[in-house]
Amino acid sequence: MIMDYKQVKADVLKQYDAVMPIIKEIKDNSATTFDTLLNQLQMDVDNIKNDIFRLMIVGEAKSGKSTFINAYLGKEILPMDVKQCTSAIVEIRYGQKFVLKATYADDRVKVISEEEEIEKFLKENAALDDEYRDIPVGTINLQLIIPNKGKRISQSEINELLRMIADDNLYKLPQQVYNQKVLNYIEAKNSHWQELVKKIEIEYPFEDEDLKGIQIVDTPGVGAEGRVGEITDKYIKNANAVMFLKPLVGATLETNSFKNFLKKVGKDRTSDAMFLILTRAANETPNNVARIHEEAYKQFPNINKKQIIHLDSKVEMFRNKAKAMTEEELQAFMDKKIEEAEWYNDQIKNLSEEEKRVFMDEHKDMDILDSFLETPWYRSRCQREGYLQKLADLSNFKEIDVALNQFARKAQYMLLRDALSRMLGILNKIQSELSENVKHYKEKAQNPAELECKLLNAEAVLKNLQFKINHTVDEIAAEYTGTDGIITTKSSKIIEEYKEEMGKIDPNSSTGISELEQLTFRKVASFREFEADITKNIVAECDEALIAFSKKGDLNYTSLKPDITPEVLEKVKSERRTEAEDTYTTGICFKETHTKLNQSKFFNLVNNDIQKRLNKIKNDVIIALNDYVLEVTCAYRTELVHNAQIQENNYRKIREDKANAEEMQKKIEAMESKLNKIQPMISEIGALKGGIDKNV
Repeated sequence: MIMDYKQVKADVLKQYDAVMPIIKEIKDNSATTFDTLLNQLQMDVDNIKNDIFRLMIVGEAKSGKSTFINAYLGKEILPMDVKQCTSAIVEIRYGQKFVLKATYADDRVKVISEEEEIEKFLKENAALDDEYRDIPVGTINLQLIIPNKGKRISQSEINELLRMIADDNLYKLPQQVYNQKVLNYIEAKNSHWQELVKKIEIEYPFEDEDLKGIQIVDTPGVGAEGRVGEITDKYIKNANAVMFLKPLVGATLETNSFKNFLKKVGKDRTSDAMFLILTRAANETPNNVARIHEEAYKQFPNINKKQIIHLDSKVEMFRNKAKAMTEEELQAFMDKKIEEAEWYNDQIKNLSEEEKRVFMDEHKDMDILDSFLETPWYRSRCQREGYLQKLADLSNFKEIDVALNQFARKAQYMLLRDALSRMLGILNKIQSELSENVKHYKEKAQNPAELECKLLNAEAVLKNLQFKINHTVDEIAAEYTGTDGIITTKSSKIIEEYKEEMGKIDPNSSTGISELEQLTFRKVASFREFEADITKNIVAECDEALIAFSKKGDLNYTSLKPDITPEVLEKVKSERRTEAEDTYTTGICFKETHTKLNQSKFFNLVNNDIQKRLNKIKNDVIIALNDYVLEVTCAYRTELVHNAQIQENNYRKIREDKANAEEMQKKIEAMESKLNKIQPMISEIGALKGGIDKNV
């Protein structure tokens, strides 16, 4: 960088110290809201002062986030021998002592300072029981159990959750088994929701100086759709860098979850802040790793190539362990591990798949040396320094350090720039508000006649609003509701039209029933059209006569589902056909009983059933539309009352302004004095920010 960071940092903090008294003075008396900007500014300044670099780790379940974090920190802090972790956010930062602070779902806090107790707590709370390791517990906790707080969960909520997590079945369980495990987990945890840990904060006395300025945040696994929870999303927005871990498995790079993740949260981040970390690289050939890198570059051209990195956390963990050994200790250790691996492989090489599974399950606690850790040992001629170098090359963690070091300095300048941008944002808002107020007050203070005119206009508007509240709303409601209202009248007319048209159908005709069906469906359609017209017309009439309603999305009408469908009519005809059959006998000596359909009787029976159903539809429509009209007019009345209150406040303000012209002049002078102070600050901050922009 051309600029001197320490000097620029001092200049930014100097500007912050200069603007804060003005901001605090104006904040309490300002109509403009800039709390969000101010909170972000204060967080930025805290980070600038403390030189804290927030590194966010995200990834799917099974992506090896905990192993990566432990490997990066050089210390096995998080449990790794699990399929996935819980829904807890885990923050790791430097502290003088090893301390853990856990926050439960009900906001209880527990602090642990004994190392053995911390390790025990993490194994119990930062990882899952075997029974639930193959379902997305983090999503279930964050989306359903914790927000529900022990209340009964409806079937519809459960069905929606199952739909949401259908693609998160990473262990390819049969769908029925997968769903049942989810249901079992919900049943087991819902009544004990308060025992779920939602946040774990760990302080650790790292010896590495570079780690003292870094805060690492481990998050619950990202869903297959790239989904992150609301809490995770907030952390991402405040992170300096975000690392998405994706295992290198197979011949192709499957990146749907990362693409979806970028769509959901990338809009709030610059591409410079995103890292794609391809884990488990030691299992792949160099050619395959290089090819997948090229594939990633093409898929994500906006991400810095130096921030798409392949590595292997397991190799780095092993390297950290080997570094702590002497030459002799490492030699003895490797001899033992190689001997164990040879014995293990000899035992399973002739076993069937089922026998292998049983054997591996019985010996799951054995830490068998992977072949990719054994090969470098022989290639280094069993020498400690050479082996450590080959492990370093294989783990490729040095690329993380290089990329982060390059990015971190740039991120520091970006943080300074963001702090200046927020200062400018706040000052510009204040300047805009002060300028408007000065203009407004000058108008009132210097032109009492104009103020009097405004006062009369405001009074007229207020009276008009009050008239609409007290009279027009009721008139519109009465026009539609009641026994003589549009709703009842037109609904009854549809029934009368049915009766009239039905009377023209010949009940004895072979096509009578068919004509009756067609007539019925036309009238059902008439009711649907009538519903649509009323719901549209009432809103339009209220808009025209009262006010343009600002929350039309809140006015929802659920159309009725008539109990008349082709299937229903078929059932009616089937039931009524039996009733419409006449019986007669033939023969003298040998009598036989016969049945014959009485077409007219059949027609009348079906018609009576239809009329009952149509009358029910009519009554349901009248009730539903009357309720909707009352809801709409009530909403408009509420809006009018709200506007009347605003207008009344405005009226009072103008009246007070008129009565206090001299006091206003004093306010104008005070505001102009502030404007005179703010403008040079805006210029200085803008110039400082411009210098940083050119260098970032």
